[in-house]
Amino acid sequence: MSSPRLFTKGRTRVDEVTAMNAHTKILTLPALLFAGFLAIPAGMAGQAAGGQQMQGRQQQMQAQQQQQMQRYVEQCNQTIQRMDRIRERAHQMERQSIQEMQRLQSREGDVDQLRLRDQTRIRDMAHSMAQAAQEMSRSLDQAREMAQNRDRTMDREMLQDMERLHQHFQDAAGQLEDGLKTMDRIRDRIHQP
Repeated sequence: MSSPRLFTKGRTRVDEVTAMNAHTKILTLPALLFAGFLAIPAGMAGQAAGGQQMQGRQQQMQAQQQQQMQRYVEQCNQTIQRMDRIRERAHQMERQSIQEMQRLQSREGDVDQLRLRDQTRIRDMAHSMAQAAQEMSRSLDQAREMAQNRDRTMDREMLQDMERLHQHFQDAAGQLEDGLKTMDRIRDRIHQP
């Protein structure tokens, strides 16, 4: 029995295998290049997606900051209105003291000098408190305008400082209100015979 022929038309089986491998290499190189071209846009798409996520986070942070600024401005508006009420109440007390002084001076006979001096002091204190409320209202208005300035970007620490400043104004408003209540009680005692 004869062995199988390894020659086909002058080519050996080894030659055929080598030719097939060379053909496969030739096909593989373009395939790899094509896959690489596909991978580059895929990588770029991944970078673009990451950039979009970062941009989305930045927009979200800006939106949150804008909401905080709006809340701060609204709080400033409320405190300014509170200061205006304090100023008006102090002016009212000042006017009442002036009226009481005029009443005491218009009496026939001896003027009660002690009560007159006390009313003068009440008038002066009320006037000072009205001025203090007015100045604080103006200062708070300046802080509000800083927050509303869209040309300035506030970081978290600056916003916290602005909120602390507003808290000081709120505390001052509470002290002025307590002071006016105390002055009311003092004035009532002065009016007692």
